[in-house]
Amino acid sequence: MTKNNRRLAALIGVAVLAAPGTAMAKSKEGHGGEARVKGGNHAKALAKGKSKVRTVKYVLKGTYDAADSSVTIVSGNGHVKKAGLVGDRVVFDFTNARLSVGDTNGDGASTLADVVTGDKVQVQLRLPRLAPGAGPYVASRLKDYTHESDDAAEAGETAPAPTAPAPTDPASGTTVPETSA
Repeated sequence: MTKNNRRLAALIGVAVLAAPGTAMAKSKEGHGGEARVKGGNHAKALAKGKSKVRTVKYVLKGTYDAADSSVTIVSGNGHVKKAGLVGDRVVFDFTNARLSVGDTNGDGASTLADVVTGDKVQVQLRLPRLAPGAGPYVASRLKDYTHESDDAAEAGETAPAPTAPAPTDPASGTTVPETSA
C-alpha cells in the first residue's frame, strides 16, 4: 500500500466510526419539519395570540382601612418593591381570602368585620410577574397582626409568663423554702 492509500483508508475508517454517533443524535426538528422549541406548544400558543402569563406571589404589609377595604403598603417582598407599590394605598377584594384574624367583635366568628381601621395586616396575592395591572386586586390571604387569631393561642404559640426564681441562701447556695408570715 502506498502512502496516499493508507491516508485514504484511515480517513474512511474515521468517517465510519463517526457515522453511527451522528445517526443516533436527536434531531431538533418536529414531525412537521419545523424546529422544536423548548416549552412544547408555547410557540403555537404565541402564534395564535394566546400568551401564558406567569404569576408570582406578592406579600405585602401595611395598615388596613375598613372604609374601602384598602391597605396602605409599608413594606413587601421583592415583587411588591419592583412594582412600586410601597407607599401606595391599594384596594383589595377579600371575598375569597383566607382570613387569619382574632374575633374582636365577639360574634363567635372570625370575619373581615373583625379587622378594623388602623390594624397592621399582611396580604398575600398572586399577580402577573412583570406588571400587576390596576386594582382592586383579589387577595388570597389576610393576616391581622394587631388582633392575633385565637387559634395561635390555643396551639401554644404564645410565650409562657416568666416566673420568679426561688430564693437561695447566699452562704450555702441551696434553695430556701418560703415561709408564710
